Amino acid sequence: MAHEQFVVITGPEDEQLGHVPFVAEHMAGADLLVVDPVPATLSGKGLSYRVQDEVQCVYDDVLLDRVAAVWDRRPTTLDRHMLEPVHPSCRRYAWSAIQEHTRQFYAQFRDALWVSDHHAVQRAENKVLQLAEATKIGFNVPETIITSDPDAARQFVTNRHAAIVKGLGGETPIIGDTWLLMFSTKVTPDTELDYDNLRYAPAIFQQAIDPEHDLRITVVEDEVFPASVISDAEATETTGVRDWRIGNHLGNLSITECVLPDDVKDKCIQHVRRLGLRFGAIDMIRDKKGTYWFIENNPNGQWAFIEEATRQPIGRAIARLLLSGRG
Repeated sequence: MAHEQFVVITGPEDEQLGHVPFVAEHMAGADLLVVDPVPATLSGKGLSYRVQDEVQCVYDDVLLDRVAAVWDRRPTTLDRHMLEPVHPSCRRYAWSAIQEHTRQFYAQFRDALWVSDHHAVQRAENKVLQLAEATKIGFNVPETIITSDPDAARQFVTNRHAAIVKGLGGETPIIGDTWLLMFSTKVTPDTELDYDNLRYAPAIFQQAIDPEHDLRITVVEDEVFPASVISDAEATETTGVRDWRIGNHLGNLSITECVLPDDVKDKCIQHVRRLGLRFGAIDMIRDKKGTYWFIENNPNGQWAFIEEATRQPIGRAIARLLLSGRG
């Protein structure tokens, strides 16, 4: 009897050096297939949908007809340079056709277990929705405004001792061949900001929390893996950055397993479920008074660096969840 198939939708870097190895080691003997729809489409032969008496999906000459579970991770995104062989007059059409072709993939395997449902992930990326759901279940949420209105943003910053400014866009600015990193930054009423350009780059402004430490809390179904994250560069640098990710580039980054109060742990599970997800990487802050603050939930956030640092078995939990999709 043929084995069930387990599909991972992700790119080559994640397959070889990223998150996939942490899960694959707990799925020995399973038919684990890595699928990357955009490169497959551009190869000219890698992805097809056949519709006769039933719908069949073929990827790299493999018929995906026994899919028990799908892990929707981080596939390659369609980039403009990929369309350089196309005549400039046709690139806009090519872009839309490729996007539409790959989009069909996410409507396949309706009887399979998805980690997480693709359309739920897209909806859950909405920052306002995340904060609204966090408030409903009783999380402490910093006062927030997401705006393109210069006057509203200026008033928000002026009325507070300090605020945090975050970029809202999913893309990174590029100057020449240099990618600019955009970190969350602490500002005060005295900080010079070009509010007028918000109309071209709407942003998130939040009440600044005085942190004891940051938290990255990984949720897999009903399992919770909390970690404390401290970047010494936030304290030693004078850039105003309030973002532990700067520790990947400057100074040292300390990541340790920690313990959450039961009510915070339960709220993390609730938040993931209310967003229709099976996985979430939640960012929180514990302030110097011991209060926990919800910041955001990353529906497809990074977690391998947490497992590497703390040895918490996140990959095993995801593998167990995928294998539960077996009939």
